[in-house]
Amino acid sequence: GNHLRGISKRLTGIKPPDYVERLPRDLEKHFAHLKATELQAWLLYYALPCLSGYLPAKYLKHFANFSEAIHLLLGDCITEANLVRAETLLDSFYSRFSTPYGEGSCGLNVHNVGAHLVFYVRLCQGPIFAWSCFGFEDWNASILQAVHGTGDVTRQILRHVSAQLKLKNFFATMPKCEAKDYISRLIKPTRQWKITQNAKDCTISGAVSNLADLTGEELHLIKEVTSEQDVTQLSKALRVQYGLERLYGKDYKRMKKRICYAVLTKKGEIIAIKYFIYCKKSKCVFALAQLFTLDNDCFFFSQSGHHILRVNEVDSTVVIPVSEIQEKLFFVSISQSVKFVIRMPNMHGHGILK
Repeated sequence: GNHLRGISKRLTGIKPPDYVERLPRDLEKHFAHLKATELQAWLLYYALPCLSGYLPAKYLKHFANFSEAIHLLLGDCITEANLVRAETLLDSFYSRFSTPYGEGSCGLNVHNVGAHLVFYVRLCQGPIFAWSCFGFEDWNASILQAVHGTGDVTRQILRHVSAQLKLKNFFATMPKCEAKDYISRLIKPTRQWKITQNAKDCTISGAVSNLADLTGEELHLIKEVTSEQDVTQLSKALRVQYGLERLYGKDYKRMKKRICYAVLTKKGEIIAIKYFIYCKKSKCVFALAQLFTLDNDCFFFSQSGHHILRVNEVDSTVVIPVSEIQEKLFFVSISQSVKFVIRMPNMHGHGILK
């Protein structure tokens, strides 16, 4: 409690990627009413970096067992080795719970997690997100939006659903016009991704600019990798969509509260994308990025917390085809010298955290 302000400062300084819908909130003000998905994000991503140096090591090591095990059990490709590892971690968490917290502290929830969670992943032959209640909670929220009074609630919901279905059917047969755009915003209220250029491997959003003023090492590297010597055939872009991933360059200044430029390549390299290069002739897109390396002491603890990796910035620039990008990473910066990356366990359901 004495360090809550310092921990909160670390937490609110973290900029999660865009698939984590809720931004971190101040623990001093909001601890008592955090949402379930905020607690899940705290467990998987925030807790270990934020509590390091504040929480005594014996508590943090014990908690790291729980954090890594849940991360493993949320994976969309769980091997037998993953299950054995998760079982070992949860057994250590459960069997040693009374040591730091005292006899009688181990309640039913701790027992269920420590003794039975891996068993049910095996029994259901699927990760825990596949039988989570988060999806039902989402639909409950949608249903509540259909209710506008206390009288005949069921009929209100049915009318709302019926109107939505009719709008969608009507929308499918409408010619392109202003009315269709209006209905589109009604049935798809989220902000749309505006495509400005279709490339070979991805789509580009937003304005593109020329690279005519670029000189030095960056320009030499771009020409070497793209095999394009004519700079007028190259353009700079800051936002692309590759597959289901929306990627933003570090130079995109409008993205202030999130970090969506840290990625893992198919070769296993960790990079921070500065901007994208679009080659007009080949219609290929490349990413110019800064390289990160794993710290010599990359794990939080030798026995646990292996899903969060400590990284170091390297004074090295790379240019890679956007097709070499494997996935977006959760990048956590605690200070100029302390940085971590975490892989998302999955991209299904509430693996994409609300």
